[in-house]
Amino acid sequence: NATGTNMGNVMDGDSLGSVEEKGELLSEIRRLRRARASELPSPTNPGHLLRQLGQSDREVIDNASTEPTIPQALAIMNGTWQAQLWSRDSSLKKRMQEVSNVDKALDVLFRATLSRPPGNEERAILAQKLESAEINDQDLLWALLNSRQFMFAQ
Repeated sequence: NATGTNMGNVMDGDSLGSVEEKGELLSEIRRLRRARASELPSPTNPGHLLRQLGQSDREVIDNASTEPTIPQALAIMNGTWQAQLWSRDSSLKKRMQEVSNVDKALDVLFRATLSRPPGNEERAILAQKLESAEINDQDLLWALLNSRQFMFAQ
């Protein structure tokens, strides 16, 4: 193309170029999939979870939102980001596969979502529910992510 780059080829769906370029592109995609919020481009795309949760669009200095909204609640309850948290590539899923008992599973889930270990009462109730298969790890993850403690704006 006229610019001398492969961007035109990417946009046209043609070959990406050399094997090295394909590898670099895949590495960048994988890095962004597992990036921390602070490592993502800012502002993120309008449909991104961070924007739905109140991230500023940076058009005005203080344009962030701290008021909860219906779209925020719906995104947390029904969004695809929970599936990403439980995908085989996620660090949370990998850590959960390494745990050997319910107590360790509870620690991993609580620390990943609420940044704290479960309390004694929480541990007793949830361990019993997990051991009896009344709930599973994904159910607990969903409940923790939808708890009042996890809410972005309170």
